[in-house]
Amino acid sequence: MGGILNFISEHDESKSVLETRLYNGAKYSIFQSSAILDFLYHNIENEDISITYNYVAKPNASNIFLIECQRELRDIICEPDYIIELYTRYKDNLNVKFLVTSISEATPYIDLFENEFLSFCETNNINSNKFIFVDSNYKINDLKKIKHYFIPHFIYDGAWFLKTIIDSSDSHFNELNYKPSIPSEFETKNNVNRQYHIISLNRSNWKIHRTLLGCYFNQIKSDKLLWSFLNKPNQVHKTNSSGKMDYYQESTTYLRELFENNISELDSLWPKEIDTQLVDDKFSFRTSDTFNKKNSLTAYFDLVTESCFINDQIFFTEKIVKPITNLHPFIVVSTKGYLYNLKKLGFKTFDTIFDESYDDIEDNFERLEFIIRQVDSLLNKSTDEIQQMYNSVLDICLYNRNVLYTKYSKKNEHIYNLLKEVEIKW
Repeated sequence: MGGILNFISEHDESKSVLETRLYNGAKYSIFQSSAILDFLYHNIENEDISITYNYVAKPNASNIFLIECQRELRDIICEPDYIIELYTRYKDNLNVKFLVTSISEATPYIDLFENEFLSFCETNNINSNKFIFVDSNYKINDLKKIKHYFIPHFIYDGAWFLKTIIDSSDSHFNELNYKPSIPSEFETKNNVNRQYHIISLNRSNWKIHRTLLGCYFNQIKSDKLLWSFLNKPNQVHKTNSSGKMDYYQESTTYLRELFENNISELDSLWPKEIDTQLVDDKFSFRTSDTFNKKNSLTAYFDLVTESCFINDQIFFTEKIVKPITNLHPFIVVSTKGYLYNLKKLGFKTFDTIFDESYDDIEDNFERLEFIIRQVDSLLNKSTDEIQQMYNSVLDICLYNRNVLYTKYSKKNEHIYNLLKEVEIKW
């Protein structure tokens, strides 16, 4: 990096934050060990990275106190006494700054957070310039008043697994007890008669968009659709004060009826599995390396149900890596502008075969209903029509996987580059 970037731990060395993977902020579980701490664990021997303990800052070095948020960047405002205490400790030391990250989850309404944080600083006489923020929400790029960086961590993470499979450098069993595998270009071109038009992988179905899609899948009972549904939605969506589905007022008439007509039967279907039969815990397994070419070669297209749908985050997770890796064209259920911003990362989408105007629809539930109508149309097409659609965009699928492999697959490069930029711009 050039100089020395030192990370300050509040723990003593006998309880090394690296060895035990403690979060910095042991008093508060709201702060967890995450991607950057994992990077430090594997790179602490690097000559330009170091760590000191017991709150000690290193002389003649750029010192970082790392705070990795579990839910969103607002976590630091939720623990004001802790942040004020830390700031007071280092406020006069020009060589200490706070690196606050939310990588495992994207901060919603991040433009509002910027103003909330600055107000917090003004109220508590805090210099906001001592804080650097990192988030997985692409919209952090729009902020003007605080120091910030964007990291599409899960794209890098999934791309690294793609690389290990292509390079045959890893033959590990994933947490679902099978070895990850991806289809080659030859296998893709020669598997032309596929059983399913669409595959849709769903795990945490307590989110309303996945529950509604589950209701839709249950209602149509199409033999051209392969889908998973791994946890029970009923208790989440029918225990609010109205006794109706979440977001009942915001939803459309079609989606309300879809929910009411199918939620009970959907509730009895779970778990509906594709590749999780070998594990008992079907909810907490790691998903970044769950590539299975046997399954991917049975379908032409992916319906991706991203993590974010209701709020305004643009959050790229391992879910979009799946179709890119498996050479599938995709439709994405997420927030407005998801596809627009995905293209900024170098990927192409499929507006020649899908009506991607859904990406511009402001209303969340109107956008979801639009997508469902389009999926309905795809499932009702003949296999010949679907094959022609797929073949017409296979070059885009190959292009996207090549971008993933060449641009994003070097392990932890994004974190190293982030820390390098922080140190250079100190």
